[in-house]
Amino acid sequence: MRSFLRPASRIGLTLSGAGAAMALWGCGHDSSPAGSKQIGVGLEPGQIQSTPEPRGGLIDYALVDLRGRWLDFGSTITGLYGAGDAFTSAEDPFHAVFGFSYVFTPALTAADEVSLVSPKGPDAIDTCFPLINNVGPLGSFTTVDLGDGMQIRDRASAGKRTRFTLDRNPLDYPERTSDVFIYYIGAQPWLAREYIDADPLGWAQEHLASNWAFDEEMELYFGGGIPPENAPVASIPLPSDVIDERAGKTTAESPRITTPSELDGLVVSTSEDGSGAVPVEFDAESPGLPSPWDGTSGALLNVGWVALDEDGGGQVTVAVRLLGSVPDGTTVPCPDDPGRQCGCTIETDGSGAPVLDVYGNAVDDCDPEYAALAAAGIDDGHEGFGATATDPMDCANGLDDDGDGGCDSTGCYGSLGEWLPPDIECPRLYPISQCDPEALTCQPTGGSRDTDGFVGELVCTAADDGSFTIGADDLESLEARVDMSRVRGAILVVSRTREDLVQLPLVRNETGGAADINPVRLRASHMVVGRLAYQP
Repeated sequence: MRSFLRPASRIGLTLSGAGAAMALWGCGHDSSPAGSKQIGVGLEPGQIQSTPEPRGGLIDYALVDLRGRWLDFGSTITGLYGAGDAFTSAEDPFHAVFGFSYVFTPALTAADEVSLVSPKGPDAIDTCFPLINNVGPLGSFTTVDLGDGMQIRDRASAGKRTRFTLDRNPLDYPERTSDVFIYYIGAQPWLAREYIDADPLGWAQEHLASNWAFDEEMELYFGGGIPPENAPVASIPLPSDVIDERAGKTTAESPRITTPSELDGLVVSTSEDGSGAVPVEFDAESPGLPSPWDGTSGALLNVGWVALDEDGGGQVTVAVRLLGSVPDGTTVPCPDDPGRQCGCTIETDGSGAPVLDVYGNAVDDCDPEYAALAAAGIDDGHEGFGATATDPMDCANGLDDDGDGGCDSTGCYGSLGEWLPPDIECPRLYPISQCDPEALTCQPTGGSRDTDGFVGELVCTAADDGSFTIGADDLESLEARVDMSRVRGAILVVSRTREDLVQLPLVRNETGGAADINPVRLRASHMVVGRLAYQP
């Protein structure tokens, strides 16, 4: 190092102590480019996600389109409860409006960042982060009673045109209130305004209101609540449309949110330029959307949609969610005898080959079809096993065989493209498991029936410009944090969301003290969910 300092001293440079230290440090390290870019480099942490601030809760209101096989609102979409058989049929696409809210005191740091229904991505555009433990806020808090229910309703007509209700849970307080935990929840099939307006007799127009409309200004209304004595909950005794300057609420209006524009034209591919894109739509015969792990291209996922013509004040979130299952060897109850644990015996024909149902799945004694059709005297080896007791193929051929306006056990599209409802003569059968023919073990369909169906997800925030690509580095950041051996499937959740931080009146805690828990995050989202063709 002396040879380095001597030339400097000969030309009259004076090095201070700090400058000398910098010179000594610089000459010992190679500062040339490393040839790679680490994830997140170029953004400060505060740009990816702002510094967490205290929030008093979250109110989530979403229109959810399920456009894939074996999807449900339980462990697959929300993680709020176990899946029911009726939500996991391979033939059951549906739209539903879903709402969930919890409000609490005191306000907790970053409590509104949890993805209760709609995915909550990072604040910075074009960034992703892995979400592993999606369980709600940590800390000591008390939930808040806002009344028997809350309504999200259109502001122009105070809910006569559009309204959706979230009921308090519990709706009726038990006699012993020591363990009461309050939240608000609601779920309804989507009732569109177009359906109501098309009623020729006017009954629907008189008695019904739609529960979701795009680009409509909505307000959050609640009447206020007073919990019973000794209940370990707080309350907001005032209605949502009053002035409460102590809490910074200066107007006699309920909090507002405008629903987003429709998320339309969704396509998915595994190519950087979007070639070979597949529409996100329901198809009973499809193995699923292109998967970044299918081995046919680089590990990436390209998602496209119809962008807004102008900035609508919303954002698009793209999430890849990994679904787990129960450990290998775990069995599930048999439908014909709930008290017996099913050993998953695969039905075989005379040659020892597995018997397949009309969808090409191996038949085992965990399937409801087994008990129902065996009781009806249907031969297990019949090519239509899994259909009806009269003519098995009539309920799995996509036709209206008897001309009654319905077809198959789950409905289908007619020759003119019209939707035909389920034929009442066809039993609706829901397989609850899939079995390994070699290991003879059962796995529940659609992932675990418990909340451990959520293994982890990668959540990304995209500009609403019509396309977003999830790269290999982001996918690897998710894979490195989960046990991939647990993964049994993967889904894609794309959401267009508008949100705002709103003010609520003061909260009264259980001891009579007043608290300001504002702001509370209010979100409205259109979510589209599809299943990726992921094979572990």
